[in-house]
Amino acid sequence: SGGSGGGSAVSVSKPEETEKTGKYTDVPQEHWAAESINILAEKGIVTGTGEGTFEPERTVNRAEFVTMIVRALGIELVEETTMDDVSSGDWYYQTVNSAVKAGLVSGYEGKFRPMDSITREEMAVILSNALKYKGTATTDAEKVSEFTDVDSISSWAVESIKNMVKEGMLTGFEDNSFRAKELTTRAQAATVILRIVEK
Repeated sequence: SGGSGGGSAVSVSKPEETEKTGKYTDVPQEHWAAESINILAEKGIVTGTGEGTFEPERTVNRAEFVTMIVRALGIELVEETTMDDVSSGDWYYQTVNSAVKAGLVSGYEGKFRPMDSITREEMAVILSNALKYKGTATTDAEKVSEFTDVDSISSWAVESIKNMVKEGMLTGFEDNSFRAKELTTRAQAATVILRIVEK
């Protein structure tokens, strides 16, 4: 079921306006994330990967996930340079810089690492910041039960993960693990992005 719907991010390739119909040849109606993918495609929040495909099981990178979040929140695009490894010729230049300016993401030592696949804990932090941006976040995460693999969660992501679990944005797996370092797929990303849109 796609990791309890909790997990990964959707990959946004260079935007292709022809891919907004939500009818992808590799996302059959019975796919667990088909509804989320189709709704977001119709809204122009996610795009296909060319030739009518979506590649739902492919991992999503940081630039793609941030682009989806920026579109989902309707954040105004900016032309400011904020990261050393994001340049004006990149298709994600505006969306990444807009996400940084809005406080959704921050780099590390001036770098964003746009092509790195996004992990579940990185996604949790961005989602938490997105809810704060929307003004719909809560801060009381004290009663969230600990995951069996809580020791593997990076210290900088613990509170965001707790909050996102409490908000119903992310869930653990059947064995009560969170798998913080696991990579996110495009189908998983679409599922959590839709939750942000509907929140």
